[in-house]
Amino acid sequence: SGDKTVRIWSMDSGETLHIPEGARGQSWGGAWSADGALLAVGAGDRMVRIWNADAGDLLHTLSCESNSWVRSLSFSPGGQYLAAGAGGGTLRVFNVASGAVVQRANRRH
Repeated sequence: SGDKTVRIWSMDSGETLHIPEGARGQSWGGAWSADGALLAVGAGDRMVRIWNADAGDLLHTLSCESNSWVRSLSFSPGGQYLAAGAGGGTLRVFNVASGAVVQRANRRH
């Protein structure tokens, strides 16, 4: 939003449901899990945060190990993995349940 916070709004009423914990500063990319239960956001602090969307609880703060902003995020179809891409060709795949990195790639175009 304009005040540099991540917000979860009600689609029915348009009211803010949650301002998730730790969701401050510029955000560059976001993704919802297929079931809508999880929200992942890449931020200007070079971290990825994953929240429980219903409660707004922070589940993980993850590092892409990059010197650039996290700009692209995508959950796997089943929601067990999250791919995060940052500038400079950095890609990390995280296990959503544990927060562990399960795949690393560093490639430049």
